[in-house]
Amino acid sequence: MSLYEKIQMDAGARLTNIDREFALFMSKFEGTDVFELFSLSSRARVKLSGNKVDLCSIINAKSGACPEDCSFCAQSAHSKADIKVYPLLSREKIMEAAASARENGVKRFCVVTSGKKSSDSEIEEICGVVSDIREIGLLPCATLGLLDYAGLKNLKDAGLHRYHHNLETSEAFFSEICTTHTYMENLNTIKAAQLLGLSVCSGGLFGLGESWEDCIDMAFVLKELLVDSVPVNFFMPVRGTPLKSEYAEAGMQRSGICIHIFSPPEPTACLSEIILQLRAGTLRTTFRCLEIWGLSHEEILQRKNARFKRRNAHLGRRGHIR
Repeated sequence: MSLYEKIQMDAGARLTNIDREFALFMSKFEGTDVFELFSLSSRARVKLSGNKVDLCSIINAKSGACPEDCSFCAQSAHSKADIKVYPLLSREKIMEAAASARENGVKRFCVVTSGKKSSDSEIEEICGVVSDIREIGLLPCATLGLLDYAGLKNLKDAGLHRYHHNLETSEAFFSEICTTHTYMENLNTIKAAQLLGLSVCSGGLFGLGESWEDCIDMAFVLKELLVDSVPVNFFMPVRGTPLKSEYAEAGMQRSGICIHIFSPPEPTACLSEIILQLRAGTLRTTFRCLEIWGLSHEEILQRKNARFKRRNAHLGRRGHIR
């Protein structure tokens, strides 16, 4: 019996709006069923959004020396990874990168800084950058850590469109990967951003040693929060980070289940963006599965291949996406 036949028998052929029990059911798939799950995930995506991608770009505006002990992150001061460490970049350098992104067809530009949270003086400087980014026709986004309502309000008033802050994993597993801040602090930052009317991007990182239950619990928390964009990240170990590389083998199967969890029951309903990413310290590749630009399947694959080749060259590895 094929996977599709199993779903028809056990769950009424549900491709969207699944419950936790059905998500756990899908987590048991093995062998060729996993590839059928990919196909079903693609059906859900095409049904709701078609073959479209949305391009965004980020700048690592402040790097390293973060006091937090996130075991997967090369930016942490607890990591021995060989990375560049520098303070907040100048307004001119950030805007140079933003202008380049706009020339390459990007829609959103995100200012990302290391650290538990940006200082008041850094937020003041970044507010000016946010206004400049909006003036050149891009949607400004920011990833600045555990900001409170006041800091987020200053950014909103300056023109910020979206705030990004990941949950990373479930509440039950979070203390296994970070002990210097709590899951509740993450939730408070997300809720403060939403209270201000900011668009919110929040997701997780797979391959940290978590269980399937952890992944599914996190996904349903994000669904309940009604975040606008969901990054689905896959851990790529960087030499020097505390987290062991064997945990990085969490499969792409989990991204398929996430697509189903976040899909609404009707094609006309609003679907959160599902973003597939590979994260390795300061490195990130983003392919937005949803919205905007109507690229053909072949064009999407070409872009993926080109970007993965550049990544692999940077990491001293070989290979490409097929």
